[in-house]
Amino acid sequence: MDDEGNKRILGLREGASESAVVALELLESLVERGLDPGRASLFVLDGSKALRKAVGQVFESACLVQRCRNHKMRNVTSYLPKELHDQARAVLRAAWKLGAKDGKTRIEQFAFWVEKQHPDAARSLREGLGEMFTVSEVGLTPALRRCLGTTNVIDNVHSRMRRRTGRVTRWRDGSMPVRWAAAALLDAEKGYRRIMGYKDLWILKAHLDELGTPPVEERRLPRRRIANGQHHGRRSRKSNQDCTICHFCHWTASDPIRSRKREKRGRLAGIPAAVRWRESLRELESR
Repeated sequence: MDDEGNKRILGLREGASESAVVALELLESLVERGLDPGRASLFVLDGSKALRKAVGQVFESACLVQRCRNHKMRNVTSYLPKELHDQARAVLRAAWKLGAKDGKTRIEQFAFWVEKQHPDAARSLREGLGEMFTVSEVGLTPALRRCLGTTNVIDNVHSRMRRRTGRVTRWRDGSMPVRWAAAALLDAEKGYRRIMGYKDLWILKAHLDELGTPPVEERRLPRRRIANGQHHGRRSRKSNQDCTICHFCHWTASDPIRSRKREKRGRLAGIPAAVRWRESLRELESR
């Protein structure tokens, strides 16, 4: 979805849902078509290990992952007897309304309580627990937490596609199902509504932009030759000009220990290296 809350279909692949190869090819195709893997993004996944692995390989650390809470609830109750289903749902829903720290503690307590009689249910509760509270840790509004905490925003696409392709009884070749699926998805996209709480998406965008932007101290400037007559950190003895950006300034800014030593020796004319480096960065960006 975009920053205005509109849902978009970006791609599809034919294959098994738990195939890591298919999931990896799908994400790599998005990158080839212009998706920036270095930009921080939020991925809402249904718990597929293949898809989770592919997201980690393609986007590495520039991603936040939120596990679908509805899928988690169904997985947990599948390991419990019917008389405990209502209690498990109540515990999970109450925990998701709390903060990340308190919610994890409550789920861990419930897992400890059911572990003796139902160890598989306890294992399912603890599996991916950290990614169940991603939208809570970001600090989103309740409406956005409810919307982005599950995959419900795209689940209705399956019913829309079945209505458009359900009457086809004969497929001529292997490419025909893919073409029909793509056409049905694009047609269904026209009827999508904006997500609930779309007016507060700027909060998520600001958090992702901050997550994907390296600190000023970690940015590296391009190396440039020193102009004739210039002297590092001082006015030139010949041309009486300041050294704006050079290899020396880049080297001292990227090495704070050596910068402090040179400052202590008086070679930087009393100007901190980080301050001069930030000024050089602003001058470079303004060109």
